[in-house]
Formats: sequence, C-alpha cells, structure tokens
Amino acid sequence: MTETYTHTASHGVFHWDPPLKRYAGIARLHPATLFVDRDASNERLCFLQDLFGDILDVRRGGVDFCRCGLTRKLIMLRGLESFFLDFHDAPDFVRTLMGFLRLFDMFAWAAWSGRI
Repeated sequence: MTETYTHTASHGVFHWDPPLKRYAGIARLHPATLFVDRDASNERLCFLQDLFGDILDVRRGGVDFCRCGLTRKLIMLRGLESFFLDFHDAPDFVRTLMGFLRLFDMFAWAAWSGRI
C-alpha cells in the first residue's frame, strides 16, 4: 500500500490518494519493521552537545504521542471523507483499524524507549 501525494506549491496544499479504499483491504496491513540505531543516536547527541552545549541544554528527546496520531494515520489510510463515513457505515471496521494502529503505536514506543 502506498499513498500518492499531489502537491500544489502555489497554494500550499496537497491532495492524496489514500491506499485503503475497501474494507477488505485491512487484511493487507501488517506492522512495519522498526529499528532504533542507538549508536547513531548517541553519536548525534554528543555532536550536538559539543556544538551547542555552551548555550543550550542539549538532551535526548522524545516524540509527542498526544497529537491525534492514530486518527491522523487512519485518515491517511482511508481519506478524510471515508474516515467520517466509516463511523456511521462501518463502526466495527473503524474499531478494528484503530486497534491495529494502537498496537503498532505501542510497539513503536516500546522499541524507541528500549523496552523491547
């Protein structure tokens, strides 16, 4: 599944063709393979501490997980209009898809935090 984006630079907007068009397409979804390169992350942190450490407190940060992450992912998979219609037409589909996305997000957070 791939998303197709069309950018309109003159207007600053974009359009995308969502990859999950039919309910049966959920069977094609699978969790992505995640990898955290801790050595590269530590190297970059040391480099930035050397570069900015005199003027800034440079520390390892995280990702803000509270920004409608699951909803945004679902909209990118289905499209905004389909997302709204699915609540009425196929609530079990929305529940199943959100469950899949939730489990993947929990796995991603665990991988990033070093818990797995």
